[in-house]
Amino acid sequence: MADLPHPFLLALVPAEVVHRDAVTSKFTMLNAIHRLIVPEFPHTLDSVGVYIAMTEVIRETEIAITLVDPDDEKLGGHQWRVLPQDPVRVFEYALQIKNVVFVRPGLHSFRLSADGDMMAEWRFNVVVIEGFHF
Repeated sequence: MADLPHPFLLALVPAEVVHRDAVTSKFTMLNAIHRLIVPEFPHTLDSVGVYIAMTEVIRETEIAITLVDPDDEKLGGHQWRVLPQDPVRVFEYALQIKNVVFVRPGLHSFRLSADGDMMAEWRFNVVVIEGFHF
């Protein structure tokens, strides 16, 4: 079983808000995070959303999403198990990472892994812009 492939990633989208409609079960992402402008450091966000979609789950797999700073220090994340089902089924997740504290500027990353192996990485800069008012 160990040599079976990991799930196939369809999407990894960090956003300010990820919403799943209660009626249609469709997902909406607002303000995908490519660059985060903050007024000062340290800066705390109440939450950061992450949308993840994958398919071809053919074995039980541990999935993890981790947010790290420029020094690879963990700022938050989630971990869960996905059980095999119909291989063409699409698994979709809307996750919230709560109380994220950014302590300095630089390149931060969301890292998605399956059984400890990196599947994808979404990198973004966190910056302070002088004179920028929120």
